[in-house]
Amino acid sequence: MAANILPDRAAGFGFNQTLGVGFDPQYQSIGDPRIVTARITHINEQQELGSSFLQGNSSNVHNTLESLIARSVFGARPRQVASQQRAF
Repeated sequence: MAANILPDRAAGFGFNQTLGVGFDPQYQSIGDPRIVTARITHINEQQELGSSFLQGNSSNVHNTLESLIARSVFGARPRQVASQQRAF
């Protein structure tokens, strides 16, 4: 997703720009008697806050958000499930 944002609807200072990219795959195998699920979520967001900075509303001109979460689930039966999640 990419967007140009006019903060506070104040003309004359330009726009803030935001670019966000996400990747969210999942793998699942349901067999007898095992269930395996693996998920990964990766989000990267870049912000250029030139307009907000000029108006005094931001202390940074550039911001970055990076998020990575990996999850795995393994079970012999639906009620006997081992789960693990890790955020980086």
